[in-house]
Amino acid sequence: MVASKVIKRILLGVMLLGFAGVVVTFITYRKSFDNPEKLADLLPENTQVSMQAFEHTASRDGKTQWHLEAESASLSGQKKLVLKTPAVVFYRENGRKIYLTAQTGVLNKKTNNITMSGNVVARTDGYRFEADSAVYDHNRRFLNAPTPVKIISNRGELVADAMTYDLGTNRATFNGNVQGVFSEQIS
Repeated sequence: MVASKVIKRILLGVMLLGFAGVVVTFITYRKSFDNPEKLADLLPENTQVSMQAFEHTASRDGKTQWHLEAESASLSGQKKLVLKTPAVVFYRENGRKIYLTAQTGVLNKKTNNITMSGNVVARTDGYRFEADSAVYDHNRRFLNAPTPVKIISNRGELVADAMTYDLGTNRATFNGNVQGVFSEQIS
């Protein structure tokens, strides 16, 4: 009689421990799914993952630096996401925004740098920027166009072989064969 009570208590204890283990495992995996970046880091290196309607926001010191949306994203290796039709909104210190679109892009998850190619277009404050490719350096907050660029506004047009734009200072540097046509309405 006493032996059967002891056995029942031991079995009850084992069942409770087993149930607690299942609950802890479930909660741990659930938290992993709440953070896709951490989940992606857990995948083996050769794993291929694709996502539809991808979004990512990069922040620094509590301020949103940029927000990215793409039609789709595919994980390439452990550090890079290949993007289809990416659209990025960059937030400048003065509150103004730069809207950048392209046919394809690559987001480096570790650095938050973005490489965009194919009909790259940026719009801000009455200016339109066009290039074949552009690279955003997240650490420096620079947008670099290593291929020929065209800047168009209602005041004129400027072309150059390359351009670097500093989002922090709102200054652009043009290199190689810089040419411009400006209207007489420049103030």
